[in-house]
Amino acid sequence: MFGINGSEFFLIVLLAIIFIKPEDLPSIIRQAGHWYGRVVRVYYAVLDEIRDMSDLAGPGSFRR
Repeated sequence: MFGINGSEFFLIVLLAIIFIKPEDLPSIIRQAGHWYGRVVRVYYAVLDEIRDMSDLAGPGSFRR
């Protein structure tokens, strides 16, 4: 979804290990997972709304 490949993910993890205290890491990972989940839910909710709106408009209503 965000286009992060393996090497970029590894760099992010490495920087997190270097700059964040080990005892703070679990709570930060939990918070990041929470925010990621929220972003994904909002993304799919917006997609559903767009699909519903396009279904209501009918076929061919977006032609130029």
